Amino acid sequence: MGRGLPGRAARATLVAAMSLPLEALKLAASLLAILALAWTARRLGLGAAPRLRDESSARAAIEAALPGFVPAVLALDSEGRGALARDADGRVLLLRAHGAHFVARLLPPGASAIVDGGDLVVDPGERRFGRARLTLADPSLWTDAIRAPQGRAHA
Repeated sequence: MGRGLPGRAARATLVAAMSLPLEALKLAASLLAILALAWTARRLGLGAAPRLRDESSARAAIEAALPGFVPAVLALDSEGRGALARDADGRVLLLRAHGAHFVARLLPPGASAIVDGGDLVVDPGERRFGRARLTLADPSLWTDAIRAPQGRAHA
């Protein structure tokens, strides 16, 4: 009977010694799978912040976010992060990136805008929507348009 115990102990030691490399192999395989998924997502452009390439892409994003709003005047952020638009009625719309798409808001009378270091910081007054920082060619024109009563702005 004494002979069975050392054999069992030796087998248990052998199994424990083999399970350590097996666990390391599982960990390495999991890490490789994660890296492969991350690489694939990057190659497909998933998770990247959207950018407005030109005026037509901004108009398309505005139409998708707020159908029926037709911009008469449009100002794009120099890095494509967003845009401001004014329609024929003087309503001002803020378009900004949110995740992998763009969101838009018509700015209410309480909205504010300040020029900070050459950038225009727009606060629509809606906490959940948040502020937007846009680099525009002439931000002062838009501060006046945003501060003016909606329907009478001229950007």
